[in-house]
Amino acid sequence: MNRANFGLIKLVTYIPNVGEQSKRLGALLENSIIDLCSADKSIPNDMRSFLALNSTDKWSKVINVINNINNRRIPIENCKIKAPIEPGKIICIGLNYKEHANEAKMAIPKEPIVFSKFDNAICGPNDSIIKPVESDEVDYEVELVVVIGKQAKNVSESDALQYVAGYTVGNDVSARDWQLRKNNSQWLLGKTFDTFAPIGPSIVINPEVAALSDDTYFDPNNLSIKCTLNGQVVQNSTTKEFIFNIQTVVSYLSKLFTLNPGDIIFTGTPSGVGFIRKPNPIFLKSGDVIKCEIEELGSLVNNLQNKVILLFIYYLFILFLNYQVVQVKVICIFDETTSSASEFNDVPSLCLVTEGILYHIDSTQLSSVTNLTKLTYKDDSLKLKSEFVSDNSMHNHVATINGSINPLKGVDSIDLSAQVGIRLTLLTNFSWILIDKY
Repeated sequence: MNRANFGLIKLVTYIPNVGEQSKRLGALLENSIIDLCSADKSIPNDMRSFLALNSTDKWSKVINVINNINNRRIPIENCKIKAPIEPGKIICIGLNYKEHANEAKMAIPKEPIVFSKFDNAICGPNDSIIKPVESDEVDYEVELVVVIGKQAKNVSESDALQYVAGYTVGNDVSARDWQLRKNNSQWLLGKTFDTFAPIGPSIVINPEVAALSDDTYFDPNNLSIKCTLNGQVVQNSTTKEFIFNIQTVVSYLSKLFTLNPGDIIFTGTPSGVGFIRKPNPIFLKSGDVIKCEIEELGSLVNNLQNKVILLFIYYLFILFLNYQVVQVKVICIFDETTSSASEFNDVPSLCLVTEGILYHIDSTQLSSVTNLTKLTYKDDSLKLKSEFVSDNSMHNHVATINGSINPLKGVDSIDLSAQVGIRLTLLTNFSWILIDKY
């Protein structure tokens, strides 16, 4: 096992929860993150660009930033950790543990079995793995993932680790029906559905490349590796059981094609996968929580969601954006002194007008829409009219509510006709309108 990890450098891709929404490159400390680009403007702001830098001092710059106690630390709870890298090639090694080959009743390979995933499969820590409607046999596979740090072509096994930037945790999610039976059992199709390659949380930098202390020790071929499903251990092994160790894999692949900075390699999974379990196979279902852990690298946690649920929400939103005539009913209108819509938890699907913008609200997102073309009420008692106005800055439809209106429930319907959506300015003291689509 590894002796110490105090000198290991851990890099993450993250988004601050407040303020800037673009991804940032950071150094992960115990409970905080240092934004590398903010501390040193010469450091690129994304992982792949950083790894591709030919600069000889890029790692010393990172070390200087980490060691400077004056650099601002961002509490990790204030950040959203993303997949650590948007990779170039996603290369995968199959049957790289003898015990896994045996449980699958497959021959021990004499050379690495190679397949791939596409980049649409990448997702990060705490992201949902989306179960496709096309498969009922989605399975887990905890794996050590190698991140290439510099271009490698025809490298020897003895030199191979010099081309490795670092390591992260991966889950080679697999649709067994597509991998092993459908479409002539092409592994690729069973491996590359959207979100089928969670990685993270960080890239632990290979100490042969850079470390915070000279005595930092790390052996990728001797790490404990474990997967738990809903809190129960389902895979538990060590990378010491590799059939082909990291050096062999990197050297082998580099002789077949060029490895570039930012390419990643899934190195195989140990025994304990779901589809082989007796007497009843285990396949992932909606709500399952999968936790992949590797010594020194941390934990990668994801949950499974059914695609059909997300599609339903998505299509409702698309319908809202693209309708020609949509009928809605007013749930309530209340004045601007009411601070939030959270009091109306019984309303399942809402639209909201505030500060002149009509928003659609579903269970996952708040999205503004624009370009009102028509707005009328069928109920004459609710004196609402729509008219076109022009000024120096914008063209808007203005809805004017005449008279005093108390909070209403279940009043008549509104006909809304639009192509893309609605922009609305209210010329009253009412700042919110909640509506529910039929």
